[in-house]
Amino acid sequence: MVVDRSSSFRFRRAMVFRRESTDQGIILTNDGLDLVAYGRTLDEALDDLDVELWFVWREIVMCDGSQLDQVALEYRSWLLDAIEGPMGCPCRIGDVRTGQFR
Repeated sequence: MVVDRSSSFRFRRAMVFRRESTDQGIILTNDGLDLVAYGRTLDEALDDLDVELWFVWREIVMCDGSQLDQVALEYRSWLLDAIEGPMGCPCRIGDVRTGQFR
């Protein structure tokens, strides 16, 4: 399934998520984003995707870059190139690429 945004984030290019239906609900996965979202319905799975994106954004993008290893820095760069957001973010003001915040 193609996803171009969540409720808080917009993808700069549409992302393809594998959609798996189980007896318990729907699982969305994207290996490039290294994300898995789950819900009893598609709407719940998309809501969970937003929660997962917030987690990744806070932990990888908004942290001090000196805390990240090379793999995490590459993931951060990929996220910044692939995702625009968060929309209406109460985030700190600064350059997330360099970790310089005010």
